[in-house]
Amino acid sequence: MTFLIVALALASVYVLVARRCGASLFRCLLVPALFSLFVTLHLGLNYVAGMDNNPEGIGLTSTFLLWIFGDSNWSAYWFGNAFRVSSWISLALLIATAVASLARRER
Repeated sequence: MTFLIVALALASVYVLVARRCGASLFRCLLVPALFSLFVTLHLGLNYVAGMDNNPEGIGLTSTFLLWIFGDSNWSAYWFGNAFRVSSWISLALLIATAVASLARRER
């Protein structure tokens, strides 16, 4: 949860600073969209890798995921839920980036 709050705060600050510097909305949304896609891919790969019949539970395949879940707050349910939420966020950001790109071309 802490990672989500920090990531949202950093993405918001990035977009605000980039807009003040005169960057287009497309360029402002591109970095958060790519970062969100990176997180979604990591969560998805770890979720699929952890779904085999492992009696010890789900394991982490990336140290990057320790930043998201910490050392003790992870289970198959939390990975599945985080993957679904991250997928929707990534989809929304990619759609917003595509719309901003099309709006930029219209001008």
